[in-house]
Amino acid sequence: MTPAGGSTGGFGKPSAARGAGGARKQRAGGVLGLSASLDARRVDQATQLLQQGLHEQAEREFLALVNEGSSHPWAHSNLGTLCLLRGDLAAAIGHLQRALDLCPDDPRLLANLAVALRSQGRLEEALALFRQALSHRPEDPGLLTQLGNVLQELGDAEEGNACFRRAIAADPNEADAQWGLALGLLRCGQFEEAWQQYEWRWLTRSFRADHLPGSLPDWTPELGVERLLVWGEQGVGDQILFATMLPEVLELVPEVTLRADLRLQPLLQRSLPALRFADPAAPLEESAWEAQIALGSLGRHLRRQLGDFLAHRAPFLQADPQRCAALREQLAPGGRLVCGISWASRGADLAWRKSIPLEALAGALHGPDVQLVSLQYGPVTDDLQALRTATGIEVLEAEAVDTLNDLDDLAALVSACDLVVSISNTTVHLAGALGTPTWALLQDAPSWRWGQRGDGESSHWYESVRLFRQDRRDDWTRPLDQVRGELAALLATRAG
Repeated sequence: MTPAGGSTGGFGKPSAARGAGGARKQRAGGVLGLSASLDARRVDQATQLLQQGLHEQAEREFLALVNEGSSHPWAHSNLGTLCLLRGDLAAAIGHLQRALDLCPDDPRLLANLAVALRSQGRLEEALALFRQALSHRPEDPGLLTQLGNVLQELGDAEEGNACFRRAIAADPNEADAQWGLALGLLRCGQFEEAWQQYEWRWLTRSFRADHLPGSLPDWTPELGVERLLVWGEQGVGDQILFATMLPEVLELVPEVTLRADLRLQPLLQRSLPALRFADPAAPLEESAWEAQIALGSLGRHLRRQLGDFLAHRAPFLQADPQRCAALREQLAPGGRLVCGISWASRGADLAWRKSIPLEALAGALHGPDVQLVSLQYGPVTDDLQALRTATGIEVLEAEAVDTLNDLDDLAALVSACDLVVSISNTTVHLAGALGTPTWALLQDAPSWRWGQRGDGESSHWYESVRLFRQDRRDDWTRPLDQVRGELAALLATRAG
């Protein structure tokens, strides 16, 4: 959202998952300038509460104004902001629409409603409102950045990148535009420029990681250091993705220490025995290393062009062979094809957009020659029971495997499968890094990790991963039909 009377560079994308605490990196909701009217003074006072982080008190004041019939647009807009921050999208949109009705040409109000619509997945409506706001402020860097983000989500990476470049031309310090351009360039395969831009992530409001403190210099291959600290950032799926470059780092530096998610340590220790480990919660002892680099920054040196990816797509993780064999024996009675499935994303904004209903995914894959196995993280027993009751489809749950906290055991379960079929989540990264044949089901405009619409079925990160893409947004018919046909062909080959 944006301050009233201020730059529209403050628009954010508040998330129910982050709540009020996650709003610390967001700028506060609309702020009204001084006014002589009573309503304006009350809005000013309530806005001060909002700026101080006293959201409940601020909401009570704004709600009182609205219930008394206030026609002040920022009473409605700021109330909408607070509803959006606590995840009540329907109420937020109602209040923000009322604010816009009261002042139809205010670009800030147009953009605030667009932010809420985008949060609800109503991208075309958000796009139209951002364009309308830009007609009033055509070179506003905040508006251009938001428009670029929506265009990226709609699958138009090229026009999105053009918006980011315009925003950067207007304000080179617009970190969100710089970061958006990085992701857009990665989607388009312009890797060398993309990785340079990727370093802007630390300065954005939306990036959910902090830079390593301390004074160790940034590593480059030319430094020729003996002792290097590599440290993890972002979620565990991204840490696995970027860890695909660790074998090359180990060839360049004699002693490499990884400070990352502890759940990965047993798996990485087996797979890369030369790698050392440091507890990410322990105090940083800088004297132990000569240089440092974030996992996500390795691409700047090691993945500058597509050929760099294609030369290093081979699996590098190794599951526990004994645990894998034991799980395989449990899962494959009668020699059926063991197919692990994962269908839901629960952590990302608009996670529902890349999730598939369990019944639809299981329905496309089940059959007498297939044993379906859940690879879904978190509690799923009730979901599997509901599926069994409604359809008769059986999906096994390896109850002894903690899919959320024991990644080494999950890796063994993935390796025990003949095939993995999953939405874009940690399961795909783990399966790809293990070399398990994997079919990734992607939304129409997927994450930058999988390129863009029309890029085909090949992943440039993992050689064992095939990509099955929607041809229409929010419609899984095509990819599910494709995997149904591919599975039939695979079963026929096995039978022959």
